[in-house]
Amino acid sequence: MRFPIATLLLALAAAVAGAEDAAAPGRAVPIEGRSLDLPRAFDHSALVVQGTLAGSRVEWVGKTLFTFHELQVERTFKATGRAPGERITIAVPGGARGRIETRWPGAPQLARGDRLVFFGGPLGTTGAHRAVGSFRGLVPVEREGESDVVRSGGSVEPLEAFVERVRQLSVAR
Repeated sequence: MRFPIATLLLALAAAVAGAEDAAAPGRAVPIEGRSLDLPRAFDHSALVVQGTLAGSRVEWVGKTLFTFHELQVERTFKATGRAPGERITIAVPGGARGRIETRWPGAPQLARGDRLVFFGGPLGTTGAHRAVGSFRGLVPVEREGESDVVRSGGSVEPLEAFVERVRQLSVAR
């Protein structure tokens, strides 16, 4: 059976990154079912914000397709010069452009209007940011009944309780 070279390279990259995950946070690895280690994510992030996705675009970066999402910042917990209303760009590997589509194991499918808390740092010289801890640094905010909640690794927590834990980390460090 023959596989396209891009499929093989993506699988190899995910496997190698998975082996390095414990020693090198922020590498792309499959993460379904694993929860966010909040203190570690906070410490390894240059930027921690809450916001809503305002749009996205797909572009090639070298030989890899990335989806670049524009996040409208609503609250800032850790960052220099990031204010509510400002937009930051979040890069997620994978996407579709023309007849080519790539998917990364564990990569979230994000859409305009999605709300999230983002833990991340710069992605090379692209001007965009990537999530720490693979994709665990993209914490979705969902509406459940009358309240907002976050989900991480199967657990559910009220948004304001999660935000308070993040604020405590920002004060303690």
